[in-house]
Amino acid sequence: MHSPPFVAEGSGKDQMRKYFIFLIAAGILSGCSDREKSSASSEKEKAPVSDIKGEITIPETSESAALKDSEYKFKVEDAGILYYNGGSVLQKIEIDCTELLRMAEIYDKDPANLLVVSDFDFDGYDDLFVPKTTLVANMPGTYYRFNPTVNFDPFEKWDVLNEVGFLMKADSENGILHFSLRGSAVDHDWIIYKWESGKLQPVSRELQYMNGSDIYIDCFEYDNDGKETLVKRKRAVLGENNEWLGTEDVELK
Repeated sequence: MHSPPFVAEGSGKDQMRKYFIFLIAAGILSGCSDREKSSASSEKEKAPVSDIKGEITIPETSESAALKDSEYKFKVEDAGILYYNGGSVLQKIEIDCTELLRMAEIYDKDPANLLVVSDFDFDGYDDLFVPKTTLVANMPGTYYRFNPTVNFDPFEKWDVLNEVGFLMKADSENGILHFSLRGSAVDHDWIIYKWESGKLQPVSRELQYMNGSDIYIDCFEYDNDGKETLVKRKRAVLGENNEWLGTEDVELK
């Protein structure tokens, strides 16, 4: 599967403003290197992993529109996750949860509240994302798809989304998935995916990076074969106090 690096919550403009303000506050604008130097790759994973550590992100478990009347719940143990429905254990998902339990202890939370429950394929049934850790900018983890046609072991390991390997946000209203990959305070990828006949297809991408003292945003589109085409380049426009004023188009050469 083609797995380009991806687009996250909110507009690209809002996200860029957020990270630029963060950059100025940290006093590291002048020290930012190019995006090739600030991004790292996860071993044996197609999508690159940020080398920025230490950001704490705690996902909230959402209530399932499809399953909310089933009184379902999860219990996290060292060797896996127990899935309950109506008081009965329907499945034990075998996965190493020792790090997840450690994070829960740090946050003083129920480990089940660190699981991400969301309808990632828009079939009306919530699926499951199990984070490997929450102490990274780009949250790695394992996806499980809910199969409503079986009574036992309904959560099945999801190979398609596990090729991406990072948490995405499901936009059910528009039927798209947002993926955000941050390499530094400036370097950032936003990618939008959609489902086509059961296949995950990239739709568009915005890549923000520093070149010299300027911040640029490259905008890409994808054809049905996943081929990427650069369609626009923008440059950030900053005020006297380095506040974000917007962007201006840059001629492609």
